[in-house]
Amino acid sequence: AAAAAAAAAASPAAATARRSTASLLLGCTLAEGALVMLASTSLPLLSLRLGWSASMLGLYNSAWGVGSGVLSLTLWPHLLASRALPDRAALRLGIGCLALTSASLSLWSASARVLWAARRASADSSCPTPLPRPRRVLRTLLRQVLPLGTVAVGLVRSIPASLLTAAAPPAERGAVLGRLDAAGSLCRVLLPPAAGALADGPGLWAAFAAQAALCLGGLACTEWWFRRAQAGQAQERLKAA
Repeated sequence: AAAAAAAAAASPAAATARRSTASLLLGCTLAEGALVMLASTSLPLLSLRLGWSASMLGLYNSAWGVGSGVLSLTLWPHLLASRALPDRAALRLGIGCLALTSASLSLWSASARVLWAARRASADSSCPTPLPRPRRVLRTLLRQVLPLGTVAVGLVRSIPASLLTAAAPPAERGAVLGRLDAAGSLCRVLLPPAAGALADGPGLWAAFAAQAALCLGGLACTEWWFRRAQAGQAQERLKAA
């Protein structure tokens, strides 16, 4: 009877933990999806419109990879081990940097269309103030968002597995990590065509805007999980007292 009562008491807690872990998994998947869209489709399309060569795009992607790798081997382990940057704050930072990068590129991609139209309209008129060149503006922006992308790649790719391992019940950790891997594979199959469709339809700015929206959705899901986890810890402390 005592064992049955304990099992009945544990089952609601296990169900709550399962739902909470699902929200964290969803939030991490949305952020991973935004990163997949950026790396696989949006950034290459933007580089083509800017007239970059294939080697230039490869060099830019390599800069992201090398920068995130150096940070993952040096700065992030030190900050995470010393608790100067907890896992939760690190995930917020990574998703926030990715959201800011995507939103900036969306805004300036939309602005570039207006600038191109304005330059064409003023080509035959005497415009006293020369308009900025859209390609130059976007190239400058890509250099400016490189540090943000470097931070985002390292944290969005590494922190979710650590958080999910700590959040999931011991018996379900393998299954949760398998779901994370499966969700990432699904993102790599579905989201590049979606980004291409957005770029062909409303414009490239819409693909970047969709990435920013995915990041905001990921932040909302992870914040909900953070608050549920804090509430659960507070209840456990009250019971222990």
